[in-house]
Amino acid sequence: VMAYAYVDKITNNINSAFCPAKKIVLCPGSWRRILLGALLLSEKVWEDQAVWNIDYTKSFPEICVFDLRQLEREFLVNLQFKLTLRPSEYAKYYFSLISNRELNEQNYPLKPLDKN
Repeated sequence: VMAYAYVDKITNNINSAFCPAKKIVLCPGSWRRILLGALLLSEKVWEDQAVWNIDYTKSFPEICVFDLRQLEREFLVNLQFKLTLRPSEYAKYYFSLISNRELNEQNYPLKPLDKN
């Protein structure tokens, strides 16, 4: 939920007073990095235990710690270091995800995994 909120905020320039000229767009070449940055920050905010960038290099071997650090810094600047979500914001994004899931279930019904 928090990662979705972060992606929404940086792609819609919600905190644009700090860097108004910088427009971030989701496209085939950028969505993975944007999602990774959002997941990285949301996990660091949400988890009680420390999350280290080196942990991500085990899952994504093509990315180095320096690259993750840079990605994290860009996200923080674009979000103006405002990582907390008010309960009403969290609820808005949560219910948006739920409604999208319900719409997609009609088009793509979930089935149990099988061996085929």
